[in-house]
Amino acid sequence: MLQINMANEKGNNLVDQVEYQIFDENNDKVDISVYDTIEIPIEYKINDMSLLKLNDALNYKNIGVDVFNLKHDFFNDICYAYSDNDTSSDMVLLDRFSDIYRNVSLFGEGCEYQLFN
Repeated sequence: MLQINMANEKGNNLVDQVEYQIFDENNDKVDISVYDTIEIPIEYKINDMSLLKLNDALNYKNIGVDVFNLKHDFFNDICYAYSDNDTSSDMVLLDRFSDIYRNVSLFGEGCEYQLFN
């Protein structure tokens, strides 16, 4: 017999934190750390959409920018040209980070962000 438990805690994330534990027939916890290198895609439902400024995020997505992904070239590459509607000059990376990047936690501990759908 194999038992799988899932703990679901909200924490400070916009999504629920999910933790998996497996127990054997003697109710002893099975070490699953050998599977840590295996990537498992997980999709989360956002608990509180009001924190995301979704209309802004969609506008940026339409021009190819993922405002939730700090690794995106938009926030790291000085050659990635961008200017907002108010100015014709290029917006510097620091301003892109402070004005546009959505610093919200979209996933739990041990997860790596892929995309926002």
